[in-house]
Amino acid sequence: MTASGQTGVTLGLERIVWFLAHVLPSDPRDKLRVVHVAGTNGKGSVCALVSEALTAAGYNVGTFNSPHFLEPYDAVRIQNTAIPATEYTHLQSWIRTLDSTQTDKLSIFEQTTVLALWWFAQSDVDVAVVEVGMGGLRDATNVFSSVRNGIGSLVQ
Repeated sequence: MTASGQTGVTLGLERIVWFLAHVLPSDPRDKLRVVHVAGTNGKGSVCALVSEALTAAGYNVGTFNSPHFLEPYDAVRIQNTAIPATEYTHLQSWIRTLDSTQTDKLSIFEQTTVLALWWFAQSDVDVAVVEVGMGGLRDATNVFSSVRNGIGSLVQ
């Protein structure tokens, strides 16, 4: 609950775009090539397939899924290996400390998105495969200005 009595998350990209561009030491988006996966159903499966195909082709691939599977850190992976829990905790603490200096605070999902993008950029991944969360057009992952679009469907 906020001081004004409001509850919930305020959707919008302003907070996270500002944080990435002006609060972090450098903007991780500047170093990343991204496959951004959106849709109603099957996003996780598409992310897994794309990540595996890119890895098999010799690329160093970061993958960010939402929601996480068992633990929050398993949503952030490179070469299908989750970020070490200690590194996740360290980055989470660092991002929360930076965020504490801001008037308009990031949501937990925005913090996790920043964490994933920062780790991928610092790890020099060739490609980041990023799954859109539940916010649609206002989702925290929609922070990329240069993307390639593709449309597919999963058939049972």
